[in-house]
Amino acid sequence: MLVYDQQVAQDVSAVQNSGVLGSRFIVEATARDGVSAEKLEQALNAAIEKLLKDGVTADEAERARNGVQMSFVSGLQGVMERASLLNLYQAEVGRPDYVAEDLGRFTRATPESITAAARAWLRPERRGVLWVVPAPAAAAQEQK
Repeated sequence: MLVYDQQVAQDVSAVQNSGVLGSRFIVEATARDGVSAEKLEQALNAAIEKLLKDGVTADEAERARNGVQMSFVSGLQGVMERASLLNLYQAEVGRPDYVAEDLGRFTRATPESITAAARAWLRPERRGVLWVVPAPAAAAQEQK
């Protein structure tokens, strides 16, 4: 939507990081040349508001579940990654065998549960915004 339809962003990504004391949902976007940070932020806010109003479709939920599952399983391929995850589960929940339950939180997600979570956690008053804008001198150096 923001990359192809509106063409205000070069790329957009979102990731959710769970933690014992708190979790983060991070949306990152890179403005296209000539698009201000303010305009990109307005477009991101509008996209989030549309999600909160319209909810998540079954196709969107299916794509998200598939992506999470693939990423989760591929992250278990290496011995070090697997050991690190088992250690994390032991430290965080006291059970190194928590892997199936953790993955299950995502594979059981429905359009309704995703929409409910978005409406609970993605409200404007819960957002923090950070702009990273190159200094004019840095932009001039890149063009050389």
